[in-house]
Amino acid sequence: MLEGKKVSLRVLENKDLSKIEEWGQNPEVSQYLNGSYKKEILEASKEKPNDMLKKRNTRVFAIEVNKKLIGHVKLDQIIWRKRNAELSICIGDKDYWGSGYGSDAIYTILNYAFEKMNLDYIYLRVCGYNKRAIKCYKKCGFHKEAILKNAVEFKGKDYDIYLMQVSHDIFHKKFNMIYKDHLTRRDKEQIKYKCQCL
Repeated sequence: MLEGKKVSLRVLENKDLSKIEEWGQNPEVSQYLNGSYKKEILEASKEKPNDMLKKRNTRVFAIEVNKKLIGHVKLDQIIWRKRNAELSICIGDKDYWGSGYGSDAIYTILNYAFEKMNLDYIYLRVCGYNKRAIKCYKKCGFHKEAILKNAVEFKGKDYDIYLMQVSHDIFHKKFNMIYKDHLTRRDKEQIKYKCQCL
């Protein structure tokens, strides 16, 4: 169990799959997912969580608020030698949109990725029309690395797909003051060392 300020992340279970499939088939939710992730959600609903968790290059978590399932988050395409992974997230329960639950889930999974998995950077893909998600990702320290021009059509218009990433160093510089309770052992040791050198 991973604890954030607003959400908890736990291992995905069989009981979660019907809700995941429901979100994947809901146009209000799925319109904000890129095509590959939408396909992955529907495929995940047919796959046993235990099988997903056995994959060495994937980590999948349910997002809960007071033990209520509101979404899920995944680190995929993990390249251990290069120490990077791709992040995907879905807040499927619309009652929890726009209230900081997504950003807290992202913070929590990033802290896990950088401090427990020892990864160096995390990247993601987001459609240009998904303004709320882009704002959330920037809040969490992501920045645009590349653009696929006119790569997706939405409501009759062409939009870009942005490749965004955040590194371990940028993430912790941005959040150490905000999430003081989540300071890592590495951070505390560095602070202690600097104090001893003064």
